[in-house]
Amino acid sequence: MARVLIVDEDEAHGMQLAERLQASGHQVLSCTGGQKAIRILEESEEPFELVILDLSQSPQEGLECVREISDLHFKLGRFPGPLVLCVSANYFEPRFELEVEACGARVVYEG
Repeated sequence: MARVLIVDEDEAHGMQLAERLQASGHQVLSCTGGQKAIRILEESEEPFELVILDLSQSPQEGLECVREISDLHFKLGRFPGPLVLCVSANYFEPRFELEVEACGARVVYEG
């Protein structure tokens, strides 16, 4: 099964998603905030296959986190890096989606 990092400012929401994924057999770690996620990815000896990043709270901070994740994996020589799935209940301008996708991430709208 996959090793998954969940990044969600709403700790309860992140833990709820983590529990569902763990029940399906995935190894899951959850954190609140992009900088915490970067530290976890940087310090982890075992790579993550998937990062689920909630953009609902702060889309701009989320975009910066996506960029840092992409840069980090080049810097560390870890190829391929994890799939970054950006989740949001809000609709963003196409320009924003293009910026996220240019970093190799995908945006999914929930709701």
